[in-house]
This record gives sequence, structure tokens and C-alpha cells, in this order.
Amino acid sequence: MAKTIINSQVDKLIALVILVLTMAAGYIAVKHVYLERINALNHQITLAKRKQAKIDSILAAEQDLMHQIAQQKSRLRKDQLFLVNSKPATAASELQNFIKNLVARHSRAKISTIKPYPVNEYDDYSETSLEIRLRDVNHEDLQRLLFQIENSTPVIVVKELDILVARRRYKAVTNAPKHKPGLGVTLVVSGFFKGDEA
Repeated sequence: MAKTIINSQVDKLIALVILVLTMAAGYIAVKHVYLERINALNHQITLAKRKQAKIDSILAAEQDLMHQIAQQKSRLRKDQLFLVNSKPATAASELQNFIKNLVARHSRAKISTIKPYPVNEYDDYSETSLEIRLRDVNHEDLQRLLFQIENSTPVIVVKELDILVARRRYKAVTNAPKHKPGLGVTLVVSGFFKGDEA
């Protein structure tokens, strides 16, 4: 009877040891399979958070930089409102060269005449104006040219614009392809300059 009790207790002990070993093996397996994955995911999440923090920092720095650039551009625009030259004759010449370059770069138009207007003087600045006659201007060139003039630095203002449709005086004798005559355009443009400070 005592032997049976001892055997029963030994069996219970063995069963308990087997159960503990099974649980330990299960824990090791779970730890190896799942906990390693969880740790890897946690590591990836930490890295992703660090990257996101860096990206947020870069974006904040970029926004600050863009704001500074906008301020600098605004200051630069204010500094470039006026023509560089400070004497009426040289300011008119600068304006004339500026318009000639714009016409050459942004259109196929030809300049017929350039006529300077008298300088208007104000308290802090002076205004020089030119009348420019263009020929062989098509609609696209005129649109592009006006855009370039109105969005230029220094500031150039188109004060008058007169458009004439060119007409042929004589009929074509041959059957050559008809050349569409361009527009005749007269522009009055003004630029501004500051005189020499005494």
C-alpha cells in the first residue's frame, strides 16, 4: 500500500516535471517564433519613427528656408523696381536696350522706330518713356512679349498699346502661297529711375 502511494506520487512528480518541461519548451518555441517577430517589428517601428522625425525636421527646415527665400525675393524685387542708371539719357538708353532684347528673345517682330518721350520727374523718382513701333507681329508673339514686359525686373509698364492689321496694297500676281501679314503694334512703355542723390 505504501509502495502504491509512493509510485502514485512519483508518477505525479514525473507528470509535473514533464508538464513543466513541456511548458518550458512551449515558452522557448513561442519566444523564438513570436517574440522575435514582435521585437523585430518594434525595432522597425522605432526606426520608422526616427525616420519620420527626421523627415518632419527636414520639412520644417524646408518651410523655414522657403519663407526666407520668399523674403529675400521680395527684398530683391523692391531693390530692382528701378532702372540701374540714374541720369535721364542713360536711363532711356537702358530702357531701350532692355525692350530691344525682349523683342529679339521673345518674338519674331521687327522694330520700326523707337521714339523717346520727355522725362517726368516726381518727388522720389523719375519716369522715362519710349514709343516703340513693331511690325510683323503675330498674336502669340504679342501675348508673350506683353507678358515678359509686365513681369520684368526692373518694372516696365505698358502705358499705351495700339494694334493695326497690316493690309496689302496690291494683289498677288503669282499663285505663290499667301503670306499672312503680321500686326503693326505701337507700344508706349515706361521705366522708372532714381536720380543721383546730392
